[in-house]
Amino acid sequence: KGIWVFEIPGYSDDIYIENIIFDGAKVSDNSGNNGAGIRFQANNLTVVNCLFRNCQNGILEGHGAVKNSTVIIRDSEFFNNGYSGYEHHIYINASTEKLIVENCFFHHPRGEANSIKTRAQNAYILYNYIDEEDGNGSYEINIAQGGNNIILGNVIVQGLKGANHSIVGYDDAINPLKDFYFIHNTVINK
Repeated sequence: KGIWVFEIPGYSDDIYIENIIFDGAKVSDNSGNNGAGIRFQANNLTVVNCLFRNCQNGILEGHGAVKNSTVIIRDSEFFNNGYSGYEHHIYINASTEKLIVENCFFHHPRGEANSIKTRAQNAYILYNYIDEEDGNGSYEINIAQGGNNIILGNVIVQGLKGANHSIVGYDDAINPLKDFYFIHNTVINK
């Protein structure tokens, strides 16, 4: 279910990936239609200067037994990922203690994908260009379980065909931390 799969906590921990292209990850509808460029189910992932394109999910992260993982995604590009609305450029589950997405370029989501969907306890979404002017993506940023969130210095563009009227979704119902900071972002709604 992924081009690269890291699925065993304790054995697949502390992964660093740099300068790789992930293209075309796909599985059938019967298998969940959620093929990922990277499927990560362990502790601590760092992705730097990678390209994720034409995948059902760019990065899909999460494992119920993991509670304190850190996921860092920097200087990477996400293009034409998504499928039916449940697959995204990046999907981070609640097993992540800290998510950092910095200086990335997200564009042309497929289906009703989110550019960034996170359930992390702490999310830092910093200095990214999220351009959904073309395509019919859903939320550009979806904070699906609350937590402590800092969204700083991003350019966020929603196109005419956006599946949601909202650009940033925030649901604070589950994670214990409730702080939300939206600072120095440029938001363009077409």
